[in-house]
Amino acid sequence: MEISFNSTNISGWPRIALTVRDINRDIIGYATCTVPPQNGTVVRYCNLFKPLASSHMGDFVATLSKDYPEFYDPRITSANTGREATRVASDGVVKITISTKIQGAEKLGFAFS
Repeated sequence: MEISFNSTNISGWPRIALTVRDINRDIIGYATCTVPPQNGTVVRYCNLFKPLASSHMGDFVATLSKDYPEFYDPRITSANTGREATRVASDGVVKITISTKIQGAEKLGFAFS
């Protein structure tokens, strides 16, 4: 997968938000991590988490129907607000290798090492 971003401001550097599903399209978990603001290759280990039902009854019904809770908008995983009210359970780790190439930042007054 290759992704390109263009920006004139490094504030709020992009985050990678992952949704991991199994072969049956069931949610295994969500993960998020930051893209490093420097040239090079970095390996990140991102913790997976799953949303939990809001009640014991909801959990029971989800178990019977095999229809587990999931986020309606996957971008909520990388947002800074609203996630503190969501109950989640830790559920594994994903290894991500990120190769970053920053071009033209010096012209805009940014210096990277």
